[in-house]
Amino acid sequence: MSQILISKFVKCSSMRGGGAIVINGGTSEFKKVLVQECISGGDGGGIMLYGGAVLNITDSVFVELFGAGYGGALTVVGGRLRVSGSNFASCTSSRGGGAVFAGQFECYGPSDVLMTDLQLENSSFNVCRSTGSGSGGAILITSEHVVATVNDSSFGGCSSSKSGGAVSVENEAQLFVHHSRFFNNTSQERGGAASAETLATVEFLASTFYNNRAQGSGGAISSVDSATTMNSSSFINNTAHGIGGGAVYTKNGQLIINHLAAKNNSAPSGGGGVLFWEGNQAPILVTDPVNSTGEDADKIIIIEDIPPISHLMCGEHNLAVYGSCMASSGKTLHVSGMPTVDAPAFPGLIFPVFVVKKDWYNQTIATDSSSVILTQTASQSSRQAIDSLVSVAGKSICQLLRGEAEFSLILKPTYSAVTWNQLSGSGLAVLANQPFIYFYGTDMETVLLIESKTLPIILANGSNVCPSGYVLALDTGKATDSVLQVGVCTECLFGTYSVDPLVGISLNNPSCLNCPAGGVCNGGSNVVFRLGLWIISSGIYKLVSCPPGHQLINFIGNSFAHDIQQCLACQSDQYIINSNDSMFTCRTCPSGAICDGSKLKGRVAGSVWAIDTISGSYILQGCPAGYELLASTQDCALCSPGFFCIGGSLAGTQCPEGTFAQAGANSSAFCTQVVFVTLVVSFPMTRDDFIYRQRSFQEAIAAATQIPADKVWIQNFNRRAANSSSVVTVTSKLPAADTGEALGFQTSLSSASLKVQFSARGLPDGELKSVSVSGASGNQGNSDLPMSVTIGICIAAIF
Repeated sequence: MSQILISKFVKCSSMRGGGAIVINGGTSEFKKVLVQECISGGDGGGIMLYGGAVLNITDSVFVELFGAGYGGALTVVGGRLRVSGSNFASCTSSRGGGAVFAGQFECYGPSDVLMTDLQLENSSFNVCRSTGSGSGGAILITSEHVVATVNDSSFGGCSSSKSGGAVSVENEAQLFVHHSRFFNNTSQERGGAASAETLATVEFLASTFYNNRAQGSGGAISSVDSATTMNSSSFINNTAHGIGGGAVYTKNGQLIINHLAAKNNSAPSGGGGVLFWEGNQAPILVTDPVNSTGEDADKIIIIEDIPPISHLMCGEHNLAVYGSCMASSGKTLHVSGMPTVDAPAFPGLIFPVFVVKKDWYNQTIATDSSSVILTQTASQSSRQAIDSLVSVAGKSICQLLRGEAEFSLILKPTYSAVTWNQLSGSGLAVLANQPFIYFYGTDMETVLLIESKTLPIILANGSNVCPSGYVLALDTGKATDSVLQVGVCTECLFGTYSVDPLVGISLNNPSCLNCPAGGVCNGGSNVVFRLGLWIISSGIYKLVSCPPGHQLINFIGNSFAHDIQQCLACQSDQYIINSNDSMFTCRTCPSGAICDGSKLKGRVAGSVWAIDTISGSYILQGCPAGYELLASTQDCALCSPGFFCIGGSLAGTQCPEGTFAQAGANSSAFCTQVVFVTLVVSFPMTRDDFIYRQRSFQEAIAAATQIPADKVWIQNFNRRAANSSSVVTVTSKLPAADTGEALGFQTSLSSASLKVQFSARGLPDGELKSVSVSGASGNQGNSDLPMSVTIGICIAAIF
């Protein structure tokens, strides 16, 4: 065995391997050796060991060494290297293993494949670097024929331009690290302190990782396609800037964690403040798990055997974009806001659906703002089978924003039948198929398919198939079993309305209804009615009553007429018996009544009126005593002079011969003996003109005789003459109490006196034909005036 004791190798160089020493076979021992500023153009900037050689190094220092190949300070291939109590500082390698490289024989040494055994104890590695294409800022271990152990050692300030800021294990190599410390190490890719890749086996026992950084994932440790075990280790203040794992990252490999403690770790741009895993195998947590009560949900989805998040493992102040403790990239699309029985969707109308990208712990993957999610209809049995009977429109393609997307979907289903039962007043819309929907997309991180479950879309039905104010509009008309129809809810426009989406102008063909004449339709179900009581019956508005004084209009003949429904106000000279029944109409007020547009009241107190339900009008049935009933004008006329009227429906009775009664006499007792002065005058006017000027005539005669005008009784005026005649001859009588009074009247009636009075009242010059005195008339009731004129004269003749 050769020994080198208390020696120095300074500024040594080699074009190939081993800048200071190359050992091929044999057993050597170095103790208290200083190797400084040595350079190798190949592997091993300080020492290169191969060919089954055995080297024990104790209490030595390796500083500022450089290897252009592997191992800035030491390289061992096919040999056994044991280092104890030594320090490595500022060592650099271009291909990997800034301080130490352990690998398999390739280009030198015997052709036999030899095992490589590396043992490091109680040693320190400070500011060692791998600057080129290799990994492992301090140590790179590669090959299935390498077994390495690290005990009670420290790694500080080491860095790698790839993975494993301090240590990298690759290609089925094995590394066992016990009671060691990793601090302030950095990597440009994964594993700020340590990296395991390509079926490597790594174990960390009772080790500490503090303040390590990775530009990629795994602020302290990264394990890809490898088996990694961590026992009783702690992770503090580590950071990963990649997709996740502030402390630990694993992918497609076995990760066993037993009694791990972690705090103040972070993944500022990814998931899992402590641990992030992706791929086909979840980590095994030996520590008894405690379910999360916060964002790290205790619900496990899709993979049933994934353990819940352990907060015994995760301490305080671990941070990440999502999953402050643990997270994964085992992604699925979680859909919320889907229509339910209590809140169904409406065909043809937008309904919002929220899609969230979740990890296996049901945490939102808020780091994804690039994946695009699509939707399509599907069958219940197959996501890929598009349902041709249902189409999806609206905002059906969305890009995730912080792991979430809001879809605004419009479903256009197909109906096999749309029916309306007028008897029951209810309808039914029968879907040709129960619609299903499916969300899917490509995960931009993994370029793998992400998808949701196939979900049913619950649609409203019956009278609730559309919102109030909408109708279920069918493509081409009625839906039957043989003609399938696409149906969508369509809002009714201004001037129309709907209160039931399955009702239309024709049966089983829903459509918006025209606005009734008595309403203002502002679109939808917004109808403002001007007057009356309206109810919803059989899916339409019906007018059932109107205010007093209004006619209810809703029928044409015997048929209900929806569009003309209104309350029509009666005119002020009309009345209506019942405003709640369309059979009653506004009626013209009869002569014998006073009307206010609603009610009728007899002009004469005591007159009796009855309702004729056939004509819908009031009929005068009787008059009080002193009046007679005029059926043609529906009036109670004051009993004519020379007559007495006992009332009711009976006509007036003429006074006995030689007697006379003033107008309004209600019994024969008012018929008294009188003397008449008969006056005959002719005027140049027609008979009809005189009818409207007879009062002026009475006043003129009264003024000439100094008697009241009501005592001038006009007996007749050209009864048989044609109206076109230009001369009317008027015969009138003045009743006198005796002959003396009658002669006095006769004396005062002269042509001159009458012309003065006629002129004063706008009457044409009348010609006095005769004035005579006689006893009581025997024909006083035979007035030549029409009934309507007679009424006026009778009233005028009242004493």
